[in-house]
Amino acid sequence: MLNYCIEKKRNREESARQSDAGATKVGGSSTDGSSDDDFYECDERDAGVDYKRRESSDSFVDSVAHFPEGRLRRCNDLSLISSDEPLYIPVTQDPSPMTEDQLEEHAEVLVQLGTDEEGVELRARMQSACLLSDMQAFKAANPGCLLEDFVRWYSPRDWIEADDAVDERETSSRKGSLSSRMRLPGNVWQDVWNGAKPIPVRRQKRLFDDTKEGEKVLHFLASLRPADVVLGLVPTLLHAAICTALENDDPLFPFLRKALASVASNVQLLSKSSVPSVEQCEDVIGMLSNVEATLSRAKALKATFERAASLAGVRFEEVEGFVEELARGVPNVDLPGGSRTPVGRALLALFRQSRKLATDASSVESQPDNDDGSQSAVDFPSPERREYALRCFVRRPAPYSSPTPQYMYCCSSSSGDLRLAAAFSRDTVFQ
Repeated sequence: MLNYCIEKKRNREESARQSDAGATKVGGSSTDGSSDDDFYECDERDAGVDYKRRESSDSFVDSVAHFPEGRLRRCNDLSLISSDEPLYIPVTQDPSPMTEDQLEEHAEVLVQLGTDEEGVELRARMQSACLLSDMQAFKAANPGCLLEDFVRWYSPRDWIEADDAVDERETSSRKGSLSSRMRLPGNVWQDVWNGAKPIPVRRQKRLFDDTKEGEKVLHFLASLRPADVVLGLVPTLLHAAICTALENDDPLFPFLRKALASVASNVQLLSKSSVPSVEQCEDVIGMLSNVEATLSRAKALKATFERAASLAGVRFEEVEGFVEELARGVPNVDLPGGSRTPVGRALLALFRQSRKLATDASSVESQPDNDDGSQSAVDFPSPERREYALRCFVRRPAPYSSPTPQYMYCCSSSSGDLRLAAAFSRDTVFQ
């Protein structure tokens, strides 16, 4: 709201400067001529036609008192009902913007006015401020106009075209009547139209006072506590973080965009409350932190495997599926084919480069393939631990028992620790 107030004030001041500059230029040019005999030639035939047309118009009154002002452009081919003058769209004021808390306060005020006659009249007056401004601008731009002319431009649905018009142009331009809603006695539009005067926008009272609204915003910010300021900034900061995450998004990981959309919906709900609670902020920040961590891990994996694929001489498209599964956080990713696949060759090249960087031994070259086509074991670094898992199905406790699963696990670390674990089962039906 404060930014909008600043922008409106700058635009208004710029328009005022341009108007003053134009007036100064016109005044200076009029005073430069010292001779009283200077005059401008005019085509009398054209001028005579124009005056005759104006004099024959039923809506023509004193041209000085009813000179049209504030015209924006013509409204298609429409003409005024009471004359042949074209109908012009006026320059109007923009409706007053409101923040969410202002909308809530405005709705509460309208409800508190009650349903009695005085409350209904006051409520209609509060809601028709913009309508009154538009009617005044319309009257100033179209001298001699009627309410029907305004309705044809402002609310075309309330103008019912006649079926017995002479031609199509006449139907869309002149023939017709107001809707039943507009003809009801005590209609707000009728009352506002009767009270509206021909006043252009530049002489109207501003619907939106940017100075007053800006002072309200500054007073509101000055009265906030530091904790309220921080909580109020959280939705904006979260929105900026989501925008940054979307800028760094990668088409290779579509699940990240879905996660960001979920976080964005939660941020939207959070921003609707005037002062969000700390618990709500913590929940959304936790969700966004997880998404950012996943995004960072995915970008790192992609960069690493792009380099590994280049070293192994394989195309990155052949390892994209493996990288996506790793980025999803899958604990165990299957690799059918082992080191013979493009992913396996990329992993071997990655381990080989890691060994070179770790030991700083430039003499370590790629090892030749074994007879079976697999890479040599020297490409892999020394393991921190070795794990073995044995799984099988055995008939226990009797030969005629149903096969049941058996499991044994062994872990041997480089420090000399050895761990064994087993899980055995037996058939309890056919023993």
